Amino acid sequence: MKSPTYIERVERKYELAISEDSLPALRRDISRYVPTHEFTPGQAVTINNTIYFDNDDFHFLRSGLANKSDHTRIRARKYEYDSASFDGLAYYWVELRIKRGEISRKQRLKLEKGDLQKFLEGREIDEAALDYNQSQADSEQCKNLYEEIQNIVLSHSLKPILLVTHNRVAFEQGSVRITLDWDIRYYQAEASISHYENLKDLPDQPCGRETSMILELKYSGESPSWFSELRQRHPIHSRRFFSKLDSGMKALLQGPFKSHEDSEALLKMIDDYREKEEQEHLFASA
Repeated sequence: MKSPTYIERVERKYELAISEDSLPALRRDISRYVPTHEFTPGQAVTINNTIYFDNDDFHFLRSGLANKSDHTRIRARKYEYDSASFDGLAYYWVELRIKRGEISRKQRLKLEKGDLQKFLEGREIDEAALDYNQSQADSEQCKNLYEEIQNIVLSHSLKPILLVTHNRVAFEQGSVRITLDWDIRYYQAEASISHYENLKDLPDQPCGRETSMILELKYSGESPSWFSELRQRHPIHSRRFFSKLDSGMKALLQGPFKSHEDSEALLKMIDDYREKEEQEHLFASA
């Protein structure tokens, strides 16, 4: 039976101490173990645009910082490309991401731009949207997932808060997936953000950005044995405390959300969590 549920996998994050000039060599080396995965054939580099949803009290940010091993995220993702002949895809993936321990489970549905706005307004899924997802899951499954995510959005008064955009190259085989992310930028997401044709061309300056590349390793079962060999040949450093959401929210709380009544307390929560994660990682590595 078709299902909108993605495989449950362990996720680990690493920082790459390399320049963008060294990226081709790393890509060639990774492809010796896992082939390159092109979401759109012929487009090796994808521009990922991810909109995170939260409310005015930043409920999901708080809950994630309080319990990183047990939390929920709602986001919408749009893929675009830096190509004169191919701008990107016209739809969003609306995602429900649940983390329990080290295992993450992701479920998602495709919605066109107009249907995304209807979804956020609380309107029912229509037949056109069900047909749009028929290759992913049957109508009943799509409707149930649509309602499940929508109920979370409406019950918590969620709205677009943060946009994270970055370049990505992916490698995938079986249950193993590796992604390389760079030029990671953070923007405030206005309520009207879904009206933009291309999120990669926003006129605003980012509120923050990462200077490092990030490698994410996802797998089921045991960690692939060849990954340690890859780390011996390239400067791949563990960075388990890294989160695009936390880093992006820190940039917003130091910028456009600086006047929020809890901005200082939330910034302290983010810094305290990072320090705790780093200390635990150093202790485990000793």
